[in-house]
Amino acid sequence: MSSYCAPWTYQTAKAQGLRIFLFVSVFYLLFLMLLTTHWNMNIFADTTLVIPSGDKNAFICGNQSLVNTSRIMAECLFTNYNHEAATSVKSMVNQRFNLLNAIQIYNPDVPMVFFEDFCSRLKVNRTKLHHTKLANNERVTRFIKITDELGIHSKGTCAVVGNGGILLDSGCGREIDAHDFILRNNLAPIKQYVNDVGSKTDIMAINNSRLNKLVTNLLQNGTTSQSVEDFDRLRYLNESVLWHSKLVLLQRRVVTNLHDILQKHHLPIRLAFSLETNLRNTGKIWNIDVPTTGLISYTLLSLFCDKVSLYGFYPFSKTPNGDKVQHHYYEELKFNYETGTDHTFLKEYHLLRDLHREGAMRLVSDRCNGTNIKSKG
Repeated sequence: MSSYCAPWTYQTAKAQGLRIFLFVSVFYLLFLMLLTTHWNMNIFADTTLVIPSGDKNAFICGNQSLVNTSRIMAECLFTNYNHEAATSVKSMVNQRFNLLNAIQIYNPDVPMVFFEDFCSRLKVNRTKLHHTKLANNERVTRFIKITDELGIHSKGTCAVVGNGGILLDSGCGREIDAHDFILRNNLAPIKQYVNDVGSKTDIMAINNSRLNKLVTNLLQNGTTSQSVEDFDRLRYLNESVLWHSKLVLLQRRVVTNLHDILQKHHLPIRLAFSLETNLRNTGKIWNIDVPTTGLISYTLLSLFCDKVSLYGFYPFSKTPNGDKVQHHYYEELKFNYETGTDHTFLKEYHLLRDLHREGAMRLVSDRCNGTNIKSKG
């Protein structure tokens, strides 16, 4: 009996082993496919932050203990940070940019012609400036003081918030606000989208087109819907810096008019302008013919920020899994990223993606509440 059953038992065991092997192999392949798909859909998820339910001010970063400060939260995001890559970018930008010229607080007591003449003739940095004979000049002293008022010093973590539709329903607001310094673009609405884009703003950069549109709207004194909307957006900035990021030479009168309007309506906003050809300098650094305001903003922040995150930079109408993405997070516009503008959006995106992969910065294009920050329980 036993000699008859032995072969049958052996064959059965062998078949069962084969079935187990096939099952495990298929499961492993499915796991690899799922992992690969997730990586392709979100190459930007550096880490996982878990927010314990019931405590919105606390979270767990990876295997770290429970922490409750936004600074630790921001630092936790940069697990892929490469100091050498970031330093290389900063060194490259330093060769083209002078921060003193790139962003300057407007003051009616110092004529713009003086700023332009002073900066064009004096090819020295701030440290050297204090040791020159010009340092005793009243206007020069005021010039230095005004620059100091901007309060730009070395920052640990910074966020550049673009206006891409990928931010809609992203839940990235808390993550964005965790950064030490936040720069936004073109006066996009914030108040209605705090959960997705955050609420804090240190600098709001605007380009030539938005500057002219803003002044035109504000001169309507709230008699049109566009005027009312722009006044509301400015009030929400609350003592932030409104920075005209392009060269000011051809926009002196517009900048002066904007300053007068802000003063007239008692809006607590500091106006800033640029004496640098930021567009040309940024273009030469990255080999981009007409860089966007977003790329100019990142380039500027790399001068004084150790670690930079970019949000809302996604020039595609669909996500990798086929979900529709509108042009801006606050409005739907028909837009062709390849032919609808002088900007080379796709080239910029691939540049930023490569910088992200090198660890020089973070490019976020996924739902923060679905990947980077997850609710617990």
